Amino acid sequence: MNYNTHQLDNGLRIIHLPSTSQVVYCGYQIAAGTRHEQPGEEGLAHFVEHTTFKGTKRRNSLQIINALESVGGELNAYTNKEDTTYYA
Repeated sequence: MNYNTHQLDNGLRIIHLPSTSQVVYCGYQIAAGTRHEQPGEEGLAHFVEHTTFKGTKRRNSLQIINALESVGGELNAYTNKEDTTYYA
């Protein structure tokens, strides 16, 4: 597989795998998991994961979910010790 990689000025690394499939996977991962929480911050990474599903200024959470589900997609996330991952 030939992946294309690019790093933005802000350090964000983009990895792209060209495909002719009509199915698309999009995800991003943040290097902030439960291992990075300080005493008194237990659960913060998981909390931040959930707050990202509250919507944006232009679309509420229901509009976002409905748009993805209307084409057979889903939106989800998980937090582990090393990172927090969001995917659609």
